[in-house]
Amino acid sequence: MRKMIVFMVAVAALILPQAASAKETPKQLVIKAVDAIFGARDLAAVDRYLSPDYRQHNPLVPDGPAALKALIQQFKASPTYKYERFRVIADGNLVAVHGRYTGIRPQPLVAFDLFLVKDGKIVEHWDALQAEGSPNPSGRTMVDGPTEVTLGAPVEKNRALVSAAMETIMIQNDFARLGDFFDLTRYVQHNSQFPDGATTLVGGLKQLKAAGRPLIYKKVHRVVAEGDFVLTQSEASFGGAPFNIIDLFQVANGKLVEHWDVLQQFPAKPVNTNSPF
Repeated sequence: MRKMIVFMVAVAALILPQAASAKETPKQLVIKAVDAIFGARDLAAVDRYLSPDYRQHNPLVPDGPAALKALIQQFKASPTYKYERFRVIADGNLVAVHGRYTGIRPQPLVAFDLFLVKDGKIVEHWDALQAEGSPNPSGRTMVDGPTEVTLGAPVEKNRALVSAAMETIMIQNDFARLGDFFDLTRYVQHNSQFPDGATTLVGGLKQLKAAGRPLIYKKVHRVVAEGDFVLTQSEASFGGAPFNIIDLFQVANGKLVEHWDVLQQFPAKPVNTNSPF
């Protein structure tokens, strides 16, 4: 009997670490959820992955899983609907997804979706969506470019670099320090309006201001960093209107080398009481 007990303990010792190591990460959970809910339009997946107290920061969608189910039903009615997932960045329990929705508006919508995971469920969601424009003057689209995170990159240094760049360049407009943060020899731009080059970005911002449509960053509310990718969600105004802006940067050798973004204006009458931030 004692030998049997010893044997069972030994087997448990082998099995339990494997079970623990197989526990789903927030990133894995969100990938499955996004692919099932937005990719396959599986209504049952909403209950499977979302908390009953799911909090929604998209100003056009009410709180709760039921509201998301109603939205997915609309997607199911579109014969041309398609969701494409391009990039996923995970920072602890916060996971950001860069994707494109086709078939729900005349133009495809490029989106950044941010999900907060707690106790194996998605409990909160933020996003920003923008109609996809034509390729920019450098021929780049809002979604092309590298997709995989480079693991082993100095995450906290990259987070600090992007945070300082947003504060110094985008909020304070101290353009004299551009080279402290941006690679001035290669800065790949996916914004649909601007060509490649960090100095070109500054020129574009100055032109917008001169035209009476300044793009003003007010506050960075959220920073998500994994490997060489760092994402920020910011409160801004564009031409005097309030905007929610999500920027994604790739960092190499201590400089910002590539950039994607989505800009969404606040609606006049949001359907929930949650801030977009």
